[in-house]
Amino acid sequence: MRSPNLPHVPTLAEAGVTGYDVTNWVGLCAPAGVAPMRVAGLHSAVQTALASADVAKDLADVGYEPAPTAPQELAAFIQRDISKWLRVVREAGIAPE
Repeated sequence: MRSPNLPHVPTLAEAGVTGYDVTNWVGLCAPAGVAPMRVAGLHSAVQTALASADVAKDLADVGYEPAPTAPQELAAFIQRDISKWLRVVREAGIAPE
C-alpha cells in the first residue's frame, strides 16, 4: 500500500521488486510484569491521544502513519518481526562484530 504521505511514490512491488517486506515501526512497551490494569490504562491513553486531530496531524507531518493495536497484537507483531530478522541474519551468515 502506498504511503498517504507520498502517494505519488510507487511501492517496491509496483516498481518490480518482489518479496521485499521491511517496515519501520515504533511501539510503546513496558517492562515485563507490569500489572495488566496499568497496561490497559496506558493503552487507553495512547488510543485517546492518537484519536486527537492535532496529534494525528503532528505525526503525519513527520511521516508517521499510526496503526494502533491492542497490547497483545503488538507483542505478537514484535515476535514475528524478531523471527523474520533472525532468519535473515542466519541465512545471510551475518555475525556480530
